[in-house]
Amino acid sequence: MAGSTCDRIVYCILILSIAIGLSLQVIYWPHLPLRVATHFGGNGQPDGWMEKSNATIMQCMLQAFMPIFFIGIGWVLPRFPNSMINVPHREYWLAPERRAESLGKMKSMLSQFALCLSLFATVIGHLTYRANLTNGPLDLRLFLTAMGLFFVSIAIVLGVNLWKWRLPRADGVRK
Repeated sequence: MAGSTCDRIVYCILILSIAIGLSLQVIYWPHLPLRVATHFGGNGQPDGWMEKSNATIMQCMLQAFMPIFFIGIGWVLPRFPNSMINVPHREYWLAPERRAESLGKMKSMLSQFALCLSLFATVIGHLTYRANLTNGPLDLRLFLTAMGLFFVSIAIVLGVNLWKWRLPRADGVRK
């Protein structure tokens, strides 16, 4: 796990989110029809279907493997050469004396992205389940709210983290 308390909290919530999302798939399984609506048009009506097992596998992968992929990137970043790491002011932040701390910041940001994705996948999985259970449309109000919150969360994570990558001024104050 990461070193800071904030990072530990993010990891704990991420693990909880993945566990809840996967548990919901197990709970939903017996109630799903054999053919599951997995894509919905702009009006919320289903327009794409999958076999129940394939749809469940896809949702589990979105729920667990995509966030774990982001976490994995954070763990392997120290093995990457600086030329393969894209951050503002790369020469400054990836200088040998700052590299470990900078990679820790990147790892933290990636775990925050993973958490946002996992929470969004949990909501999408539930909304899809509800639509299939009722044989009705996707609740667009809730879907658009979840998508909006997802995008706002990603923008906040990105904005806060980009702010951290500013260069310090010569007097020690950030530019």
